[in-house]
Amino acid sequence: MTVKGHVLLASAFAYPIIDYVAMDYGNSEALAIYIAIIFGSLLPDIDEPNSYIGNKALLVSYGLKIIGVRHRTITHWLITPVLLSAFGFSLDNFYISAILYAVAFGILLHDVGDMLTKGGIYGFFFPFFSNTKIALLPRVLRFKTFSIQEYIIVFFLLLLNAYIYFKLIYNTRGFLF
Repeated sequence: MTVKGHVLLASAFAYPIIDYVAMDYGNSEALAIYIAIIFGSLLPDIDEPNSYIGNKALLVSYGLKIIGVRHRTITHWLITPVLLSAFGFSLDNFYISAILYAVAFGILLHDVGDMLTKGGIYGFFFPFFSNTKIALLPRVLRFKTFSIQEYIIVFFLLLLNAYIYFKLIYNTRGFLF
């Protein structure tokens, strides 16, 4: 999935969370959580120098390549957001923990997006089932990255984001209806 798809998928799931955070904690905290979720949704592709985030952090991206990290491996494994969440849980600072949880949630959303593609994710449940490709849909329903099918999905994610955004802005009775 391309950067646009990852950001739109993460945004669609982030809106209800930031709506809750804004009501209970404030708008600046909600913005920080939103940014952390979006950052997390981009972070797993740091292992690919040609990706959006890999291009911004070339030293890290090429460093991962040099040590032999292949795309959609360690940075896409479930253990990464689990360890990040566990670290956040161990901290005494509520706000830093919340940011770490948001980044971990963004990573999971990124993984969901990649599991919709034909490539899936190898070793998602590392160290268990390390040689298994995980995907969410049957192969016939999955799409290739940069394909017309992906652009159609991105278009519908854009519409969904617009709908959710306007529901949050203009509707005080409930989140979706």
